Amino acid sequence: MSNVVQFLESLSRDPNKLTEEEYVEAISVSGFDSKTRDALLKRDSTALNNALGGRATVLAFIFPAEPEKEGEEKDGEPQPGDDHEGPEHEQEKSSRAA
Repeated sequence: MSNVVQFLESLSRDPNKLTEEEYVEAISVSGFDSKTRDALLKRDSTALNNALGGRATVLAFIFPAEPEKEGEEKDGEPQPGDDHEGPEHEQEKSSRAA
């Protein structure tokens, strides 16, 4: 994890908000390069993203599952049109007959 991310994470964990002077002091002693330091001081997320080499756009894709073959059970449930019954149904039939 980069030092900048660790720095930002530590700021988010502290329940006591820093004053502006404390924030500037924390950034000045951090040892970040000038682009990163300037972006943090200006609170410019775009400039910080550029300084860290981040991406402007992130794409995410969701691919549907493969189509199910006929007759396969889905999550243990019988598919419509299945004529077979499991052993639990055999026991019910025998108890009804008695």
